[in-house]
Amino acid sequence: MAAIPVNLSIVQGTDFTADFNLRDTSGNFINLTNYTVFAYMARNYTTSNRISLNAVSNLNPTQGLIRISMPDTGGSLVKKTQDLKPGRYIYNIFVNNVGLTPNIREKVIEGIIEVESSILPSSLP
Repeated sequence: MAAIPVNLSIVQGTDFTADFNLRDTSGNFINLTNYTVFAYMARNYTTSNRISLNAVSNLNPTQGLIRISMPDTGGSLVKKTQDLKPGRYIYNIFVNNVGLTPNIREKVIEGIIEVESSILPSSLP
């Protein structure tokens, strides 16, 4: 399967979520049971500074549902949208079958994420 191009935008300091339903060439949902999903964004393909996006496929795996997300705020171990610098990033979403032979990792979605700046309050009302 060739990666599907989808462009997205994130506003600094806001929760980000994007959902995707994967389908095969006949239009049927791809069953993602026993698959793991991971997603990364970066300024370009050659950088070693990639940012992990939260990625899950267990919400409705038989319907091919993948969700990527990033919270607006959080602890020091969590990447947050308020920490992103405005500008253009690229991203990739991969699926990996677990316990199946052969073990296949496949890029299923790719695109550009435009991070938009915003005035961030020091605390929420």
